[in-house]
Amino acid sequence: MFSRFLAVPFVLVAIGCLYLIWEGQLEALYLVPWVIILAVIFVSSPHIDWWWAKRNPRPMDPKLDAFLHKFFPYYGKMSIPAKKLFSHRVNLCIMATEFIPKAMEEVPEDIKGLIVANLVMLTLGKKEYRFKKYEKIVVYPHPFPSPQYKEFHASETYAEDGVILCSLEQLIPGATQHKQYYNIALHEFIKIYLETYPVSLPEINEMIKQQLETISGFKMDAVKNFIGLPTLDTQIVAINYFFTFPNSFKAKLPELHEHYKNIFNQDPSKADYPIIDDRQLGSI
Repeated sequence: MFSRFLAVPFVLVAIGCLYLIWEGQLEALYLVPWVIILAVIFVSSPHIDWWWAKRNPRPMDPKLDAFLHKFFPYYGKMSIPAKKLFSHRVNLCIMATEFIPKAMEEVPEDIKGLIVANLVMLTLGKKEYRFKKYEKIVVYPHPFPSPQYKEFHASETYAEDGVILCSLEQLIPGATQHKQYYNIALHEFIKIYLETYPVSLPEINEMIKQQLETISGFKMDAVKNFIGLPTLDTQIVAINYFFTFPNSFKAKLPELHEHYKNIFNQDPSKADYPIIDDRQLGSI
């Protein structure tokens, strides 16, 4: 991190002072300013590193880049400028998010990237692309109960603590095999998006529900059972399919597609999403 490089010259000066103090050539008082500077850098390191990372976009980790190309179609068909924006935001969101493993030692880096990629996809058309109230993600290996829901379930959002909880058993196939499984990571981020940016949404009537089942191949009850909670918000499901099955969604529900396109400031059915000018990369 940049703060470590920033600290190097002050560490060297402090070591030099210690040597001179040891040799009796310098009073200990001269060491105090350098220690204070190093303490300030240490305490401020998260802010320093964030400031530097925002202004110095770096490429996505090659392994994560290859992983998303293989399993995340939205990313794979972007142009180079759009990928730069996407990669920059993924890097920043991983940096800003606290991943909390449960019943496992750590959350693998590719899983962090996969989760965050869904957030970045959802908010790519906005200048403010993070949900700052929800930057803790608890990851379980399997479905879990919680204080909110006694049933074993795959995902939830807990507003009081600003935390998202999810099960890898459902998350991984849902995010990488969208034709066979429902994407619970995107589901939870959509829930937070609608909470953060309240908008007027069209009613999801029975005809639209039937079309959504045709588009995805999933019955609504199957999606509800996959998540494991007693209720299912079909508006969230519809938005999920707007991103997950963009071409079919546009063909079968053109009016709803247009409505969502205006809300999210992007059209996932197109081959590219250069939403924000590439020149702004250093300032977001």
